[in-house]
Amino acid sequence: MKAYRVFLALFFLALIRAHPLFAGLPVTGGVDPLQKWYMMESEHFRVCFPLRLKELAGLIEDEAEGAYKELNRWAGYTIEEKIDIVITDNSDLANGFVRSGTRGFYITLYAVFPYQDFVEGSDAYMNWYRNILIHELSHIAHQKKAGGFSGFLNGIFGRLLYPNTTMPRFYREGFATYAETVNDSGYGRGNYPYTDMYVSAAIEETNPPLLDRVSSRTSVWPGGTGPYLYGVSFVDYLVSIRGEKALFEFNELSSRRLIFTGSLAFQEVYEKPLSESWEDWLEIEREKTQKSAHEEKTTLSALSSEHGWVYSLAVSGAGDRAVYSIRATDKLGGLFLYDFIRKKERFLKRGLYSENLMFSEDDSKIYYIRGGMRKNVYYENNIYEFDLERGREKKVTESGHVQGFVFTRGDSELLVCSSTPYGTEIHIIDRDKKTKKVLVPEASKKSLPIIEQPAVSPDGSLAAFSCKDSEGNRGIYAASVDDLRKGKASLRMITPKEQNAYSPEWLNEKELLWVGDKDGGYNIYRLNIENGRFSRVTAVRTGVFDPVVGPDGTILMREYTSSGFRVSFCTPTEQEGGASEGTIRYSSPGSEEVLLSSREGEQKARYAEGAEEGSSPEETFKMYDPAGWLFPGYWSPLYFDNRISLGLGFYTSARDLLQRHAYRTGVLYDIFDTKVKSFFDYTYYSYPFNYFFSIFASQRTDTGTFLPDVALFPGISFPLIERDFFLKADLGVVVEPPYTGIDLSLLYSDRQTPLHWIGPEKGIIFEQGIYYNIAQDDFVILSDYLSWYIRILDPFLLTFSVLSRWDLSGGERAVVGAYSEYLFVPMNGVYTRGYPEALPARFTMDLKTTLSVPLLTVDRGIGALPFFFEGAKLSFFFDSGLAVSQSGARDFFIGSFQDLLDDPAGHIRSSIGPQLELDFIVGYDYPLTAEIGYVYPLSSGGSSGLFLDMKIELAFW
Repeated sequence: MKAYRVFLALFFLALIRAHPLFAGLPVTGGVDPLQKWYMMESEHFRVCFPLRLKELAGLIEDEAEGAYKELNRWAGYTIEEKIDIVITDNSDLANGFVRSGTRGFYITLYAVFPYQDFVEGSDAYMNWYRNILIHELSHIAHQKKAGGFSGFLNGIFGRLLYPNTTMPRFYREGFATYAETVNDSGYGRGNYPYTDMYVSAAIEETNPPLLDRVSSRTSVWPGGTGPYLYGVSFVDYLVSIRGEKALFEFNELSSRRLIFTGSLAFQEVYEKPLSESWEDWLEIEREKTQKSAHEEKTTLSALSSEHGWVYSLAVSGAGDRAVYSIRATDKLGGLFLYDFIRKKERFLKRGLYSENLMFSEDDSKIYYIRGGMRKNVYYENNIYEFDLERGREKKVTESGHVQGFVFTRGDSELLVCSSTPYGTEIHIIDRDKKTKKVLVPEASKKSLPIIEQPAVSPDGSLAAFSCKDSEGNRGIYAASVDDLRKGKASLRMITPKEQNAYSPEWLNEKELLWVGDKDGGYNIYRLNIENGRFSRVTAVRTGVFDPVVGPDGTILMREYTSSGFRVSFCTPTEQEGGASEGTIRYSSPGSEEVLLSSREGEQKARYAEGAEEGSSPEETFKMYDPAGWLFPGYWSPLYFDNRISLGLGFYTSARDLLQRHAYRTGVLYDIFDTKVKSFFDYTYYSYPFNYFFSIFASQRTDTGTFLPDVALFPGISFPLIERDFFLKADLGVVVEPPYTGIDLSLLYSDRQTPLHWIGPEKGIIFEQGIYYNIAQDDFVILSDYLSWYIRILDPFLLTFSVLSRWDLSGGERAVVGAYSEYLFVPMNGVYTRGYPEALPARFTMDLKTTLSVPLLTVDRGIGALPFFFEGAKLSFFFDSGLAVSQSGARDFFIGSFQDLLDDPAGHIRSSIGPQLELDFIVGYDYPLTAEIGYVYPLSSGGSSGLFLDMKIELAFW
C-alpha cells in the first residue's frame, strides 16, 4: 500500500461518520440494554419491568386495572387484547407516553414523580401513577378506533391507519387531560388553577389562544403546553353544552372518517364548524374573566429581557448580581447573569437550562441542577458547579435523581432531595469527608411524600421544604437541621392546608415566604413561624412563583404573562404588606407530620442499579419475550426513502417492545430507478456497541434473466451521547462479490437549536467516511462535511458549510455492485448553485456561506386543517466550488495550486444571490420548506436566474 494511503487511513480512523444506510435508525433503544427484563400479566395488561422494580410493577398493574375499570364505567371502553406497559427508571423527568407498534398501542412510564414542574401544571394529581395511566389509556381508547375506509385498509394491511391520531393535537391531549380530571377524584389539569391562569391571562392581555396555533406546532407561547391546558378547557366547554355522550359520539364518528377530516365529523355532531365552537368557548371565557378580574395592586418590574420557560433564579449574597435560566420560545436561551449596578444582562452559557440555582458563599460560583446522559440511556439530574470567573463547569454529584438541594454549612455540606420510584428521600452529603447519610420517610413504601425545594434559615437552624402528601395536599414543612444531621427528624407542616403552599424562601430566622394558590390565584405570602401569623405580599392578576429575596428586601420571582414567564422584581415599598390575613392554628402531630429516619452509607434500595443480581423472579413472573412484537403486524404497499426514492411492492418493519431489536424488509419495484429491489436490515441495540446487518439486492428490469447484484453489510456502531454533543462511529464490512470493502465513518454534532423553525443557533456538525476496497487496494473518501453555525448579531445567523468528495483510487470505481449507489458518491454530489451538476473531477469541494435573518413569524394556519405557515427568513449566500483532477493525493496537494493559477476558470466556480425561505407545517407535525431565490454566477460556465427548491421532512418508523 502506498505511504499516503497508510497516512490518510490512520488519519480518518479518528474521523468516522454515520453510515448512510443506517443514518435514519435511532442511536439506542429506550431502556438499558444490559439489564434483564421480566413481564407479569393481569386480566387486561402485561407489565414489563427490570427486576429491581418488581414491587412497583405490581403497584402499576393494580393501578392499571383500576384505571381501566374507571374508564369502562365512564365511557364504556373495553380492551380486546392485552395492553403492554413498560416501566423504566432511566429518566429523572416524570413522564408517560403512548406509542404504536406491531401489536397495537403500548404505554411507557418513567418510575419517578413530577417535581418543581408547575410550568405545565403536571403537579395536579393525588395519585401520580393512577393519574398518568388514566391519561394514557384515554389516548389508546380514543386513537385505536378505526372504521370506514381506514378500517378496511387495516383489515388488509394490518395496523396501519388510525384516523383519530390525525386529529388536532389540542383535541387529542385535551380529551385525555379531561379524562384524567373527571376520573381521578377531581384532580388533574382540567380542575387546576394553573389551567385557569393560562386561559385568563391570555384573554386579559388580549392574546387569546387561536385555533390554528393550538392545532399545530407553534413558537407562540405556550407552545407545546397549549394543547393540554387550552385543550382541556375547550373539551370541558363541549361537555357543558352537549354532555359527555356527544364527546364519545364525536370520537366514534371521526374514527370512521378519512385521516385529517375530523373537523367534518365535529360539525356533524355539534352542528357548527369547529372554528365557531372555538370562538364560542373564548367568548364564555372572556365573560368569566371579566367577572372574576381583580385589580392588580403590586407593581412588578421586568428584569429579564426574554419571555419563555424560566427554570430558576438566584440573587448573590452581596445583592449586586442575579442569575437566571430561561428557554425562550423562538430562540436559544440559556443561563443569564444580570448586573444590578450596571443594569446589564449577559449570557453565561447558551443552551444551558438549569434548576435550583444558587450562589456560593463567596459569590464566585453558582450551583444548579441539570440533566445529562449516561450509557446513552439514563437521563439523570445532578448538581453542577459553575466558576463565574473561569466560565468552567464541574459535576458535583454522580448518582443522579436530584430534585432539589441546599447548602447547610458553607459550601461543604449539602442537603439533597432525591427522587425514588415511590417518593423522595433526603441525603446529607459532607463534601469534605465524602460521607453521606440517607433519611427515609417512615411511610408506606407505595407512597412516600414528595419533598422538594429545600431552604435553610439564615442562622442554619431550620430547613423548610415544599412537601406533598399521599392525598395530594401540598404545604411548607420544616425540620431542625441538627435533627436531620443526626438521622432522626420530624417534618412539621407550618402553612395552612387550604393554601396549597410551596416554594419556601427565608426572610430571616423567624419569617419566610411561600407561594399559595388561595382563591385560585398564585401569589406570595409571608409567615411568622413563631406566632403563625401570615399575610399576602403580592396581589397580581396572573401568577408569581419561586420568590428569591435580595439583601435589601427586594423580591425576585417568576412572573407569568400571556407571552411566557419572565424574571420580575418588586422593591420593599411595592410589596403589599398590610394587615395579617390570618393565624395558623397548629394541630397536634399526626397527619401534618412526616417522620424521617436515617440509613447510613450509600443507598442500597431494591431499585438501586444492579439490585437484580442474585435474585430470582417469582412464579408469577416470566422472562421478557420480544417475539410477539417482532412478528409483523402490518405491511405497506409503498416505501419512501431518500436513497431508494419510491418503491411499490411489499414492505414491513418492526421493533420489539423495548426497542432492542429493529428490522425492516421488503421486495419492491423502484419507480424512479426502474429496478426490482429487495432488502433486509436488522439492528440489535446494546451497550456500548450496536450491531447491524443488511442484505441488499437489485435487478434491472431490462435484463432478460434475473441476475441480481447482492451485497452483505454486517457492522457495529458505537454511539456516544453527552449533554452538549453527539458522537456516533460505525465500522462495517461490505461484501459484494468479487469485491470486499471496509467502511468506516463518523458523525459529530454539538448543534443547538431552539424549539422553532428559525434553525440552528450555534454549533458544529462534522461528518467523515472512508471506504477501503481490499481487492483493489484502493479507497475512497466518501464524504467530508462540515457545518458551522454562529449567531454574530441578533438576529443574524452566519453559516459556513463545506462539502467535498474525494476519489483517489486511480480512475476506476472503487465500489461496485449493489452498494455502489450508497458507498460511491459521484463527483456531481457536490453542487455549486448556478452551474451544471455534472462535474468530472477526482476531487470536488463546495463552500457555502450564508447570512440569514428572520423576516417575520406568522405561526398561522387554516383553522384546524393540517397546513400551517410558520414564517419566512431572508438569506444571502456566497457559493464557491473547486474541482481538481490529479492522479493522486500527492499530485493534488503539490500540483493543484499551479493548476489553479494557470486556469482558475477551469477549477473554480462561484456564485452569489438572495434566497427567501418559507417554512410550513403539514399534517400538524412535518416541516415543509420552500426556497425561492436568484443566483448570479461570478465565474464562467454558470447561468443566472430564478430557482425554486422544496423539501419536506417525514418521520417514518
